[in-house]
Amino acid sequence: MNYIFIAFEELEEGLGTGHITRVKRIINTLTTKSPLKNNTITFITNHQIHSSDYFHVYVKNIDEAKNEVINTITKNSVDVVIFDCLDYCQEIYEVCQENLIFSIGIDTSNSNSKKLDLLINPAIYNKLSYLHGPMHSIHYEDIQELFSKNIKDIKKIFICFGGIDYQEHLIKISPLLKLLPKSYKINIVLSNQGNEKKIYSAKNIKLYYQPNNFYELLKDSDIAIISGGIIFQEALYLGIPTFVIPQYKHQYDVAKQRYETKSSLGFSNIDPNYKEAILKINHFLNDSELRRATSLNARSLDDGFGLKRFTSLLRIYDYLEWDSHFFKKNIYNLNTKSYTPSVHKKVELLIQHKKVDLIYFLCPSGDKKSINLAKKHNFKQVDNRLSYVISPASFKPRPIKDNAEIKLSTSKNIKKLESIAKNTKWTSRYFNDQEFSEEDLKVFYGQWVKKSVTGDLDDMVFHVELNNIVCGFISIKKHGLNSGSIGLVAVDQNYQGHGFGLALISHAVQYMLSDIDCALVYVVTQKENINACIAYDKIGFEEDSHSTWLHKWI
Repeated sequence: MNYIFIAFEELEEGLGTGHITRVKRIINTLTTKSPLKNNTITFITNHQIHSSDYFHVYVKNIDEAKNEVINTITKNSVDVVIFDCLDYCQEIYEVCQENLIFSIGIDTSNSNSKKLDLLINPAIYNKLSYLHGPMHSIHYEDIQELFSKNIKDIKKIFICFGGIDYQEHLIKISPLLKLLPKSYKINIVLSNQGNEKKIYSAKNIKLYYQPNNFYELLKDSDIAIISGGIIFQEALYLGIPTFVIPQYKHQYDVAKQRYETKSSLGFSNIDPNYKEAILKINHFLNDSELRRATSLNARSLDDGFGLKRFTSLLRIYDYLEWDSHFFKKNIYNLNTKSYTPSVHKKVELLIQHKKVDLIYFLCPSGDKKSINLAKKHNFKQVDNRLSYVISPASFKPRPIKDNAEIKLSTSKNIKKLESIAKNTKWTSRYFNDQEFSEEDLKVFYGQWVKKSVTGDLDDMVFHVELNNIVCGFISIKKHGLNSGSIGLVAVDQNYQGHGFGLALISHAVQYMLSDIDCALVYVVTQKENINACIAYDKIGFEEDSHSTWLHKWI
């Protein structure tokens, strides 16, 4: 496929270096970690440093960029255009629409963004966006394999106001660093090389410019003083307590939101009282319990998979190898999260050029326009999916009753677990579809629990025993640094009504939050599965999102 990315820095107010950084990360993932590495990528930008990974089109201003996009669309068969430039190229949205080009806006906010096929808003609010919040943050993700933050006795401060310190916060706050104890270690990452002489100098202060160990410095700090943008998103993901001194209004708005959710220590105005800010920061550094709670709340907002979600969207669809092999059908998943004329064009081309038996499509339930258009083109609604999340603050443990025990399942339990899975009356899109055979689905769920016991699907399974009889089970999985999920939950029909399902859910959540350091746990069920919804509510789960599954048989 042919991709166009558009991002700028400094050309207009609000355009910091984060837009360039974000696009480069997406492109790097596309070219190194994805099946898309053989596709064509054009990057239209005023950023002069370029790479062999893409065709670099340098522009001096927004108008030049608009002309280049139109020229590229006219001369080439373009499949996807990604706008990461706030609302500065909104005139191009309609051009994409007219040419049936799948268009994505990142952190757009005005009403013209309705002309885009998909809106993703990790930071800036847009009432038209269904994909929003820190879960969609696009930031450095390899750190999930490396770091786990602990509050330490040694107090380290990280200061960075982004690639462009538009308000000169660092120069203005620097003299006041002398108010902090000399025992604090302060690491400052400069926005501009050459500003070193303008910064207050002391033995406990170290200056860096574009350091290779940027993320080590960030993750090792006890507090980060930042402006917002991608650095703020990465600090939340790592659980670094933050104090935000914003450069722009949208950064102020985001900082206020995060403070209200207790995931950031505090924030100032764009034109702050710097001395007051420093005194607050010193207070926070002497309150380890507040920093610990803030760290956990921050981590619960971001599972670290925003970049993977985004690159999945860019692939448009995926061939599902496991499903296809099991059901002996050629099954694809449509990843676009919206269904528009441009998406329909991609679906038609897929059907023309590949052997396709079935396409899955998951869409936000609020996007009635997409759902209705998909149905018009022979997609059938098969499930109303409800997602729940829980964090330590809302968890309400439930004890097990009747002298039963919950144990970790091993290979010796597989036969009984498979039997329970096969005989459970599952409420799922597969059964609702009515095109899958009931016998195949019994084997499907039996295989699911079997593979989860061995760690080949979910990570592990716990089961409840009463008088040495396995009565029910639950499967769980750890995802990256911050999150875990519940897969299957089932109780033998002969042992229902004893609260075993509730106890299994409670045990699984307790294990993930306490034993494997999850900051949040999520689970999906069906809106019609009233008993499951009631159970999750009793434990302390909160509704997160509503989605609709649709299937298209060819």
